[in-house]
Amino acid sequence: MSTPLYESFAMILPVFNEETRVRRVIEYYRTYARIIAVDNNSSDRTVAILKELGIPVVGHTNEGTHQTTEDVRFFLSLAETPYVLFLSCSEFIPASLLAKFDRIAREGFYEVVSNPRGGIYTGGRLIPLWGGRFGIYLRVERLVKRDGVDLNRIRIHGHTYPINKDRLLILPREPDNEIISLRDADTRYLLAKSIDYASVEARQKIGVGEHLTIFGLAGRFLKEIIRFLLLTPRHWNGIALREIWARCVMHTTIYWLDWEAKTGENLDRSRAGSEALWEELIKEQK
Repeated sequence: MSTPLYESFAMILPVFNEETRVRRVIEYYRTYARIIAVDNNSSDRTVAILKELGIPVVGHTNEGTHQTTEDVRFFLSLAETPYVLFLSCSEFIPASLLAKFDRIAREGFYEVVSNPRGGIYTGGRLIPLWGGRFGIYLRVERLVKRDGVDLNRIRIHGHTYPINKDRLLILPREPDNEIISLRDADTRYLLAKSIDYASVEARQKIGVGEHLTIFGLAGRFLKEIIRFLLLTPRHWNGIALREIWARCVMHTTIYWLDWEAKTGENLDRSRAGSEALWEELIKEQK
């Protein structure tokens, strides 16, 4: 295996059942920098493929997302380089941007780099639900300095911030700066992912004393409807609606997880109630 082009950063690739995509991802990125894969208990051939390609694999269990303080801290500990670039099997980073990341890392001043998200595709089709009209675009942070990340501000669906706010580099919206999203999804996948995301977000909110009220839930639903209506008519299709449905499932699940935490009406209480009723029913038979 040839020496990678860049030594200023290492790349961390979280994986879970990615046997259909992981080979192409590794073959593209491996020429640029060292890759460390982090596997979340895959049950398919993901790990076998990674080992076949000579990629080191570290096992690490998470809750379906690595957007938590604990997970980010663990991932950052795996690299020996000052900077880490987070990869995803559902994202494409252009070669020109990788070169820019190398230059930023070698200069060493900025500790978090924020990129505009380019096209968001599902099944190879553009589904611009998260920006692209009226000058509104999503931003993502993938290159970070290991000791410069504010771990206390890590939130699911949130941004990554440096400890020193002056060390944040916001790259302008230009094609060479964009990270492109290539998503694969069906109903079962979206449902499972929505539940996982909701579990993490609910736990994070409860941990800081935030609660999702019924009015807040209604506001989230309204936001999703507006998001769909802002699409151009040619993007009003079943794929976009399915994405909105999955988002609404996620919001509703957050609400009910919050409600369970406040009321104690969780699975343990449910089982205790069923056990008590069972005993009463047994007594009636005597």
